[in-house]
Amino acid sequence: MAGSSTIHTERLDENAAVASSVDVATDLSSRSLISCAIEVLTTSCAFAKASKTHAFATAWQSGEMTVIMGPLDDLGSVPDAPSRPDYVRIVGKKEKVKQGNRKAFAHSVAHAESYAIDLMWDMICRFGPSNDMPRSFYDDFVRIALEESQHFTSWATRLLDFDSFYGDLPGHDGLWDSAADTADDVLARLALVHLVHEARGLDTYPMAVARFTKCRDDTTLTFMAKNHAEEVTHVEAGVRWFSYICALKDQPVLPTFHRLVRTHYRGHLLPPFNTPARDRAGMTEAWYLPLTTETPFDDAQTQGLLQS
Repeated sequence: MAGSSTIHTERLDENAAVASSVDVATDLSSRSLISCAIEVLTTSCAFAKASKTHAFATAWQSGEMTVIMGPLDDLGSVPDAPSRPDYVRIVGKKEKVKQGNRKAFAHSVAHAESYAIDLMWDMICRFGPSNDMPRSFYDDFVRIALEESQHFTSWATRLLDFDSFYGDLPGHDGLWDSAADTADDVLARLALVHLVHEARGLDTYPMAVARFTKCRDDTTLTFMAKNHAEEVTHVEAGVRWFSYICALKDQPVLPTFHRLVRTHYRGHLLPPFNTPARDRAGMTEAWYLPLTTETPFDDAQTQGLLQS
């Protein structure tokens, strides 16, 4: 049997080959953003997803690609679930995935970031045209998709330094379960994926810093700080677009958020919360503290949080 270092080298070579061989046209001016979103979602390899995301996002941000939805684009072709790599074993919800060491933690984050790429492109093609969203909506989620792809790449690359690789350990698909559960409601999707799960990512940052500081892992700490700063802006975008759509639908923001989370999220939110990071994202305690108990806060309690 080949040694672990040989296996890791082979996996690195395979991933590099896939990423470098991604067939993306040099001229993307004739492509639509929706077609690009669907292409990423129907690409199975996580490294190819990241490479395509970089190419498509760069074309959009530079102004080379300007069309949101073309005449041949079919929203009915948006997949119910994205294609996923066969080199990552997906385990059931009840099976615990080890996160006790640096390798396991890095693999878990890389896995989540790979799903985040899909989630952002799904947001673009599933909810953008059908809700007549403005161009700034697409600008935000293209940027976020690009940053998520960079986060995935940074963690997947770091795994190699830990004598590991993406796919070395199993992973859950709980993030996509939440997406599937909210596929017919943009507000529910924003609430559950962007304002519960992504915000929870902010909460884990202080513990992650403590973990890698203890190991004196300055390399990981450096790119983790950059990723965290960007994740704050991702939650901020979720808050902003949730509030925007609530205004369009003439729905109160906080009561709507609380109702949707209680409908789609099992249990209640648990501390610790990274309050400073959440505050920077515009997600004050009035958003999430009422969801920490089984009994909803009354109006007076919620108003007290808003005024504190």
